[in-house]
Amino acid sequence: MIREAKIEDVKDIATVNLKSWRETYSDIVDAEFLDTMNPDEAVNRWTRFLHNSDAKIFVDEEDNIVVGYVRAEVKNNQAYIGAIYLLKDYQKMGIGKDLLLKGLDYLKEKSYTNILVEVLFDNPTKYFYQKFGAEPYEERTLKVGKQNLAESVYAWNFE
Repeated sequence: MIREAKIEDVKDIATVNLKSWRETYSDIVDAEFLDTMNPDEAVNRWTRFLHNSDAKIFVDEEDNIVVGYVRAEVKNNQAYIGAIYLLKDYQKMGIGKDLLLKGLDYLKEKSYTNILVEVLFDNPTKYFYQKFGAEPYEERTLKVGKQNLAESVYAWNFE
């Protein structure tokens, strides 16, 4: 069941975030960086996101456990799907699609017609966004720990 995140969800969101990074990026991001990701820092970061009026987080709960989330946000007047993660055991069940559409719908309701998502270039799930109408927009470089990683940006245009 997808619902708006509450402050009580912050530890669960942080857990999904860290576990998903370790599962998804183990072949992309240095193990040292992944191993030193701090749960307390993640909780603090997600608490800030929950209090940010320019961001809205939706979670998916299965059997009273948060298994995924999407963060829809606005930075510098640009709408983004800022993050979407789902535990590996819950992938390929339609939950990711539902979370993505919830985030996109939220931003469209706020009258944003151009929405971006940034994805590590080597992330095998990047084509998920194209499946739901996002078009390649640009390539960037993202610093993750000591690495400079290629990042793909995709865009939806709902005009």
